[in-house]
Amino acid sequence: MATPILDRCASVCDVLRADLVEGAPSQITIVGRMGSMVDTDRDQLREESLRWGAWFAERIEPGDRVAICMPTSADFLHAFFGVLYAGGIAVPLASMVPLKEEYLPPFLEGRAPVINNSGAKLLATHDDLVDTLSGLKEWCPGLETIFSAADVTGTTEGFEPHATRHEDVAMLQYTSGSTGDPKGVELTHHSLLWNLDAIRAGIDARPNDVCVSWLPLYHDMGLIGGCLYPLASGIGTNLMATEVFLTDPAFWLQAMSMKRATITVAPNFGYALCVNRLKDDVIQHLDLSAVRVMLCGAEPIDPDVLAAFQDKFAPAKLPPNVILPVYGLAEATLAVTFTELLAPVRTLRLDRAKLEQDSCAVLSTAADAMDVVSVGTPLLTNRVRIVNAQGEVLGDNQQGEILVQSPSLMRGYFRNADATERTIQGGWLQTGDLGFLRDGELYITGRLKDLIITYGRNFYPHDIERIAQRVDGVRTGCVVAFAVRNGVESTDEIALIAETRATDRPALIEMRREVRKLLINAIECNPKHVVFVPPGQVPKTTSGKLRRVEARRMFLDAEFAKLL
Repeated sequence: MATPILDRCASVCDVLRADLVEGAPSQITIVGRMGSMVDTDRDQLREESLRWGAWFAERIEPGDRVAICMPTSADFLHAFFGVLYAGGIAVPLASMVPLKEEYLPPFLEGRAPVINNSGAKLLATHDDLVDTLSGLKEWCPGLETIFSAADVTGTTEGFEPHATRHEDVAMLQYTSGSTGDPKGVELTHHSLLWNLDAIRAGIDARPNDVCVSWLPLYHDMGLIGGCLYPLASGIGTNLMATEVFLTDPAFWLQAMSMKRATITVAPNFGYALCVNRLKDDVIQHLDLSAVRVMLCGAEPIDPDVLAAFQDKFAPAKLPPNVILPVYGLAEATLAVTFTELLAPVRTLRLDRAKLEQDSCAVLSTAADAMDVVSVGTPLLTNRVRIVNAQGEVLGDNQQGEILVQSPSLMRGYFRNADATERTIQGGWLQTGDLGFLRDGELYITGRLKDLIITYGRNFYPHDIERIAQRVDGVRTGCVVAFAVRNGVESTDEIALIAETRATDRPALIEMRREVRKLLINAIECNPKHVVFVPPGQVPKTTSGKLRRVEARRMFLDAEFAKLL
């Protein structure tokens, strides 16, 4: 096996070194948000990043934070690596597509707490967003300069990159949905490089691999899995703006076909979108025969979506068993567990009542059985255990909170010692995720904070959401369920918000009836509130995950534009 990346790199910047890999500089293709395409390579990327580093070195001290609010582009990478070359700490932020004027204040207000929490003095953005984002200075008194590539002048003459140590913090990864109470995950150079080695081991890296990713670079799975990993491995790196994929999911698979890609990564909804949107006349022109690993990192994973994707794209020569369910989280840098290569997706059908009431994973063939997917075994020296509410370690097939121990755990939450102490105890990360172990494999069943307990029964929001979206007219991936308090009866009740393009009231009434009928028949669940809203109303994180806490707040504050 090749020398570990961690042993060859003093810092994350070293993934750009020409001598890191054998052979010619690997090709890097970046498709921007408006479809613009840039072809570069490792040498060019390193040279320009060093120039940015020299510019940063005149404006920041080692350890200073620099926010990066850019769409997927070469300049995002120049800014990211440039900050690190200067010894700074990169703070990737969710970028923006051109917004209507009325949407701009909420966008700025949402980014301000993160910038203030990080203490960033500089913010790098795209040329045409500098004026738009200037309003952030009203929200962020410590933000001194908002700039773009056009402002980065000068050369590398006389510049020496900062002598970075493995234990130095490289970036702050703000956890999904961070707004009012942002938590910046401190990731060191060691954690990032070690996790890249873990990913490499999990996919059995090969020198002729080619990677394609449309995930945003401000998200851990996009930046680390879709970008830093292929760069560090010296393989073909192809990045696509998320907006390009969302506009037409075919671009993702067409790029894989054209580039003869072997590796890609996407959350569950990405695969679902392709199943729902791609037509046969597009599929017949695809050749996915080179694919060997399609990582799926959304938890819990919907086995029906993965099976439908495999079936739909079999005519495009998609090899069997290439979808690889995985588990990870920002606090562990990224990757924690991977399933075995080229193994069928392992799904268990469980007795719903036993899991909900007794926290026991018992196999079942009942019609209302609950499907759960294995996300594999720990990578390298990672460790996983399951504990109950008292912190006692549980055995196989016992549901509890998932704890993780890893060399790539975060150093902590930035400037938040209390949250860090609550989250990392005795070297174990409290993930907040629910799951169980079976024969050494991890199965995800939900989130502790999302569990809905109503009238003595436990329901999992993702279960309700997955079933409700089967109704015709309900948008896939755009249904959110959560609990609302019934003070009179001293219990929680279930509210469900679903996006639809339907506007006809009789049709909406019938859809509501069908949602309730399906949920009652499937899991004996009858939501108190079923609300339909126009497309774009259901709040999501930058990576497409549902923001149930925010949805609940919007519901209670009557902020949804209800159709029914």
